Amino acid sequence: MQSDNYFDILSIDGGGIKGMYSAKLLELLESQYGFKSYECFNLICGTSTGGLIALALAQGNPAKTISNFYENNGDKIFPDISPIIRKFKSLMSYSFKSKYPNEKLKELLIDFFGKKSVMDDLIVPVNIPSYSLDKGQQVIFKSSPSKELYIDKDVPIVDVALATSAAPTYFPIHEIRNTKARNGYYIDGGIWANDPALTGVLEAYRYLNKGNKKIRVLSISTVPTNPKTLVQPHWFWSKFKNYKRWSLMSFGSKIFDFGIQAQQFQNEILMNWLKESLDIEYIRIQPDELSAEQKKIIEMDLATTKSIKQFKKMAETSSYTIHASHGNVLNSIFSPKNITHGEHA
Repeated sequence: MQSDNYFDILSIDGGGIKGMYSAKLLELLESQYGFKSYECFNLICGTSTGGLIALALAQGNPAKTISNFYENNGDKIFPDISPIIRKFKSLMSYSFKSKYPNEKLKELLIDFFGKKSVMDDLIVPVNIPSYSLDKGQQVIFKSSPSKELYIDKDVPIVDVALATSAAPTYFPIHEIRNTKARNGYYIDGGIWANDPALTGVLEAYRYLNKGNKKIRVLSISTVPTNPKTLVQPHWFWSKFKNYKRWSLMSFGSKIFDFGIQAQQFQNEILMNWLKESLDIEYIRIQPDELSAEQKKIIEMDLATTKSIKQFKKMAETSSYTIHASHGNVLNSIFSPKNITHGEHA
């Protein structure tokens, strides 16, 4: 297969610290096939933590640098490891303020991306979903060679990263200022596109795939949430017999977790339909079902040494499995292409 005959899209789901799995998997794929992701894809899409990874890749960073970022800083972004503190913070987030501040995350992102780096500095087109509270509608931050749709040139990369990852109840709403077109308040794109593969395919068909090449999508799923954890009533409300009549306080952050999981399932159905109807090549990489041990230590905001170790193991398993089933396609994707990056009309 000649890789230049394809328009290749990389899509990365959201999922908090579970982005460690995605970053590590990409690190292993880059090592196995010998090329960096930014050299191989025509478009990189990512939501929430997947958006952070997408922006980092599009800036020209190897995946290993990104997985190191998660491993070294996960407990700084999500610092509450004690079960008692976590329960208290959860209760506070239902009524008063977000579970975590974002000052440390912002500081780490500035250090990683650079304070003055803007979307126009990216060397690969990106597609980063968020949601505008001012307009009450979906927003996709983009970098693109096409001048007519490229309104995000002056938006700082750090602002886009904070906008796409401002998960309701977890992190504060993010405000963007001093830009030409994007000033306003934003929250996590996961509320409508936690799996952004479909937005990438639409972007390619409408704007970017000028040569009408066959579209190929490599989609990396987030680590699944334990369903039993989601349906468990909150520790406080479980004291009441009629806990099935959950209130907003009872649901808490589970509302967001339910939403992103449902959206992912629906998106996969749509992508498989497009695969059959439009002759799109679509590879979805998903980790195995969680073991009993993993269910105890894996949550979107639990960044322990044990959970990081499990994410790395899961990535190794997925890397082996996907190579065995799609090795030829991956070898074609992770190869040099005649892609013009970093030039904007």
